[in-house]
Amino acid sequence: MCSPASFVVTKSKVFWSEKSDSHEDIIAEFNLEKLDDANRMGIVRVEITPPNSNDFDKPLSEWAYRVDQDILPEWYDAVECEERTRRSLEKWLAYKVILPGVEVETLDRCVLALYGKVGEMWGSAQVGEMCGSAQVGEMCGSAQVREMCGSAQVREMCGSAQVRVMRESAQVGEMWGSAQVGEVNEYVTVSLRSKNATVEKINGDMAAVLDRTGNKVILITS
Repeated sequence: MCSPASFVVTKSKVFWSEKSDSHEDIIAEFNLEKLDDANRMGIVRVEITPPNSNDFDKPLSEWAYRVDQDILPEWYDAVECEERTRRSLEKWLAYKVILPGVEVETLDRCVLALYGKVGEMWGSAQVGEMCGSAQVGEMCGSAQVREMCGSAQVREMCGSAQVRVMRESAQVGEMWGSAQVGEVNEYVTVSLRSKNATVEKINGDMAAVLDRTGNKVILITS
């Protein structure tokens, strides 16, 4: 099974995709099928994965390199190919992860993890996980976050923006329009400002939703 970060190595190049971490998707995107032949053996599928599978903020020196296929071509040199792939890993990380201390004004693409700050998410932007002290000023359009944890915060959600799961002390300041949160847990707080905004599930005594759509604030718990 392919895991981030995935690469396809040839004799002279290293390929990775902005869209996917599937080796087969990378092969298709860059038309490498002709090299993927038992007689020619022109490509090698490799991965460099962070500790605990998703600690994308850990130093790259702690990420583990591995080959994801059983048969290797004669030209494959483990040391040389790892060195080339690790150089590409720096570019992969810069595109797919927003690290602590990094500030991005507008996010309009998919990233795996957000640890820094984003002014605005819009369009079809997606974040796999917001963690640590990550912050988003505004989520709008069809922007999505799969999971918020730690002390991650979104100041405002509008349009059809969605957060699937919120954990620990994650917070959403205000939800407008038809914004949705799938599930809130533990010490999470969410504030509703529109009758069309929804929170589907509340878990735990310390999770709460504040309904501010009327004249009085209504506290909703599990």
